[in-house]
Amino acid sequence: ELQIMKQNANEKSKKEQIGLQDNLGRMLRESGNFEGAEFYFKDLLEEIERMYGKDHALALSCLNQLAVTLQKANHVEEALQCHRDCLQRRRRVLG
Repeated sequence: ELQIMKQNANEKSKKEQIGLQDNLGRMLRESGNFEGAEFYFKDLLEEIERMYGKDHALALSCLNQLAVTLQKANHVEEALQCHRDCLQRRRRVLG
């Protein structure tokens, strides 16, 4: 029972960390710091995919945020690739 409580607390902590890092990436992007936002979204995407898998809803959301960031930074080719990847994953998951 104690182990289950620890796992639940750990999971909650991880989700809070994901939310905080996502907020930081969005704030950086909105302030025009695209390089900083890109760093945080790429790091976060890697962590989410490791923890939950590439097709998890959090991974898809993060990939979309990365694509928007790249688009706003005028990294068109990389943004298009991220958008296409996100669309393919969503189609696979949602049917």
